[in-house]
Amino acid sequence: MSRRRLLALGLPWVLLLPGPAWGDPPAAEDDREAEMFGEDEAAPVAGPAANGGGSGGASSSRSAGSGSSGGSGSNGAEDFGDDRMAPIELERADKDRLQIGGLLYLRNGLSWNEVDPWSRQPLTISNLTDIYLDARPSDRVRGFVRGRLLWTPTIGDSNSAGLLGFTTGSSELSPQLVELWLKFDVARSVFLTIGAQQVRFGATRLWNPVDVIYAQRRSPLTLFDQRTGLPMLKVHVPIDALGWNAYALAIADGAQQLRDFSLVGRLEMVVSTVEVGLLAKKRMGEDPRFGLDVSAGVWEFDVGVEVGARRDAGGTWHWMSSAKLEHTVRLNDEDNLIWGLEGFYNPDGAASLETALDRIEGALQTSMTTGVSAGLPFQPFYVGRWYAAIFAVLMSPGSWNDTNFTMSALSNFSDGSGTIRFDVSQTLHQHVRIEAYTGLNLGSDGEFRFYTQGLKDRFGPLLQAAGQDPDALFKRPVAQFGVNLRISL
Repeated sequence: MSRRRLLALGLPWVLLLPGPAWGDPPAAEDDREAEMFGEDEAAPVAGPAANGGGSGGASSSRSAGSGSSGGSGSNGAEDFGDDRMAPIELERADKDRLQIGGLLYLRNGLSWNEVDPWSRQPLTISNLTDIYLDARPSDRVRGFVRGRLLWTPTIGDSNSAGLLGFTTGSSELSPQLVELWLKFDVARSVFLTIGAQQVRFGATRLWNPVDVIYAQRRSPLTLFDQRTGLPMLKVHVPIDALGWNAYALAIADGAQQLRDFSLVGRLEMVVSTVEVGLLAKKRMGEDPRFGLDVSAGVWEFDVGVEVGARRDAGGTWHWMSSAKLEHTVRLNDEDNLIWGLEGFYNPDGAASLETALDRIEGALQTSMTTGVSAGLPFQPFYVGRWYAAIFAVLMSPGSWNDTNFTMSALSNFSDGSGTIRFDVSQTLHQHVRIEAYTGLNLGSDGEFRFYTQGLKDRFGPLLQAAGQDPDALFKRPVAQFGVNLRISL
C-alpha cells in the first residue's frame, strides 16, 4: 500500500482528536446510594466546592451523612446530568409515585485556528435534552428511565466539535437511551439494580485509572458527561458493622454469549478518616484489570490517589496513576476560594512528540495493511507520559450570589503542549444558567496543538507532491470560545 494512499485515508483520524477547551474540573464522584434506596438522598452540590478541602473523603454526600462510603456511582434523578449540575427537585406529596424531570442544554462553540479567515472559523452547535421518569411505588422498589435527544445542526463539522469538547450524534437528530433500570432489595440487606446504568469509580477528578467500566474514558474537556449507561446487574451489599460497601457487577455491554460478560468486584472500606477502594475486572479473552483508590482528609487538604493496573497474556504488568490535592481558602464569612492540583503518570504513554507521531503513523499503516479501521492508538489525555493540572474556583463572591468564576490549566509535560481556560457561569431568574468560556492553546507542538507542525514536517512533502495543501489539512488551533445555556425541566 503506497504511503500516499495511507495518508489520504488515514489523516482524517488525526483531525478527530478532541480539542483543548477544558472546563471546570469535574466534581469528585458522589455515592448517594443510601442504605435503603427508597429514601430521599442528598442532592449533589454544584461545582468543585462539592469536595472542598478537609472533607475527609472523596464524596460530599458522605460528609453530609448519606450513610454510604466509597466513590462508586449511583443511580437516580439526583445523579441526572453532570456532576456539577443537579436538577431542581420537584416538590411532591408522599402519595405521588412518579416524578418527571429533565434538562435542556444548548451549547454553542467557536474554534479558532491559524489558517482560516475570521468568517470561516468553524462553528459548532450541539444541543441536547434529557427527560427522566422516576417511579417509586414503595420504599423498596424503584424504576428509572432517562432518554436523550441530541440535535446538532452543524453535524458536518466533527473536527470543530472535537476541539470544543462536544460529543455529537451520527446524524442531525440522534435519540439515545441513557438509563433504564429497576432497583429493589432482598431482605433489606442486598440491593439489586438491573438495566442500563451509569457507574463510575475513583477518587480524583480529571484522570481516573480505576474507572474500568467504560471503554472510553471521560474527557476533562467536557462540561457534561454524555456517556450513556451500560446494561448490567449491580449487587450492593452494605457491611453495616464496619461502614463498608461491597459491589458485584455483571456487565453485558456488547455481549452475545455468557462468556462475553465482564465481571467487576469492588470493596469500599473506611478506616478512620481514610476511604479505600479495591477493584478487579475480568472478561474472557481480555487482560484482567485491577484498581486501588484512596481518599483522605489531611489537615485542611483533601487528598486522593488512584492506581490502575492490568496484566497482559505474557505476564507483564501495565499501570497508571493519578493524584490530587485540593484546599479551600476562607476569604470571609461568606466566600471561599477553592484551588487544586492534579497529576497523572502513565509509563506506557509517549515520552516525546516523535514517539507520539510514530504511533499515529504506525496505527494508520496497520489499518491499511489489515483493512480494519483501528482508530487512534491512544485516548486523548492519556497520550503522554506526564500530565499536570491546576484549577481555582471562586463561587458567588461578595454580592455576586449568582456568579461563579473558574480558571483551569492543563499540560502534557511529555510534549510541552498545554491549554488554559477561563469560565464564568451566571444564573438568571433562578433557573437559567449561562456558561461562557474562553480557552487558549499554549506551548509547543504536541497533543494540545494537534501535532500540527510535526505532521506537516512528516507528511507535508508527500501531500504537496499529490497536489494537496498541508495547511488546509493541518490547522493549528489557537483558541476556543463558547456560550452554553442550561435549564432544568
